[in-house]
Amino acid sequence: MRKLYFLLAVVALVSGCEKPTSVELGKDRSLVFFVSGSGRLSKLVVYGPEQEQLGDPEDSTYALWEIVASEGDGPRVSELHSISYGVVPAGYKQVIPRDDKPPAGLMENRRYFYRLITMNAPHASGYFEVKDGRPTKVKGPCFELRNGSWNRIECPDSGM
Repeated sequence: MRKLYFLLAVVALVSGCEKPTSVELGKDRSLVFFVSGSGRLSKLVVYGPEQEQLGDPEDSTYALWEIVASEGDGPRVSELHSISYGVVPAGYKQVIPRDDKPPAGLMENRRYFYRLITMNAPHASGYFEVKDGRPTKVKGPCFELRNGSWNRIECPDSGM
């Protein structure tokens, strides 16, 4: 009987674990974020190439496109599946650019940064370049918040 209770406890624990937010980029010529995870997406920001010079991933000076949840923490990432650059999904509103203008186009061979802020699961972020018209994940600098300020650090291996 003890083994049954232990097994049930393990199953309950494993099934309730949060899954980190992960992002894959679409293979076609438009920028599409394919997302998965167990959290709720509260914000997505795509930054221009100048962003990494700031050293602060939360500074929106060079944000090209930002969407935020219309209400609460936002829909579950698992319900979204994909988000196309410049297309505001249901349950979100566009903050940047203002007045529902389309975001700036993406240029070839320039490094862009994206950041997904999620609730109840780890966030996701990364870099991409447009190569031969297709968005491709690339490596970029990493930052860590220490003692109230952002510091550039060596990036952990992301498996790219």
